[in-house]
Amino acid sequence: SGMEIKGDNQGEPDTGSYQHYMNLAGAYFSVADFEEAERYILRSLEIYPGNTLARLYLADVYLQNERLEEAVSQLEQILKINPYNEPALTRLIGLYKKSGKDEEVKSLEETMNRVRKLG
Repeated sequence: SGMEIKGDNQGEPDTGSYQHYMNLAGAYFSVADFEEAERYILRSLEIYPGNTLARLYLADVYLQNERLEEAVSQLEQILKINPYNEPALTRLIGLYKKSGKDEEVKSLEETMNRVRKLG
């Protein structure tokens, strides 16, 4: 069948190796080897760029390393994919508060309240 073609981005993501990379990333993250964790998360995102969980992990790696701008960038990308992603909203509100972005904080908090009502 046509699904065998590797590198066919029109098909389903290769969830087996995606999951494998995410498992490795989680293992490295849990022992605070953030460099290796980042490497495997980036590999999993090559396979499945739209995966918000992988991006959330990546943001957490960046937060651990005080790479705040990169963390913000990943969190904003998650919210482009899913504006109601609660973990991303929570982290981004915290980061925006730190950098004094009051308007953005207000807007995200309104979204968060909508999420909580829906939940």
